[in-house]
This record gives sequence, C-alpha cells and structure tokens, in this order.
Amino acid sequence: MSVSPNYPQLLKSIFQLYRANRVTRTRVWTSYLSFANFSVLWKSMTFLLASPPYNYTEGEIGLLGLVGTAGRFAGG
Repeated sequence: MSVSPNYPQLLKSIFQLYRANRVTRTRVWTSYLSFANFSVLWKSMTFLLASPPYNYTEGEIGLLGLVGTAGRFAGG
C-alpha cells in the first residue's frame, strides 16, 4: 500500500514539474497571458459600459458578462 503525499509535498511537486517540463512551462505562461488579456479587456469594458451613453449598473454589466460566457460555451 502506498502512502499519499501530504499537501506541502504536492506543492513542491508542482514546482518540480514546472522546472522539469518545457511543455508545462509553455502552457502555464500561455494561460497566464490569456487570463491577463481577458482581465484587461473586461476591466476596460466595464468602464465603458458604466459611463454615458450606456450608464449600465454593476448588475447589468455582470449579466452581460454571463450572457457572453453562455454564448461562448454554446458556440463551442
């Protein structure tokens, strides 16, 4: 019977995988940059939608984001 690693060992293994595997490093950075790009885009959109002529509330902007997310998943 093998013993499962504890939490600190699991965290250490993530960094070991990052150092040892080039594909993992590439995917980590691609994901990081994609998320940063999405965050910058969405922040600028909220400022635009909250100002005139749109004057959307926080709730309306959030609903627009949910509709966009649903449309993204429906489109495949």
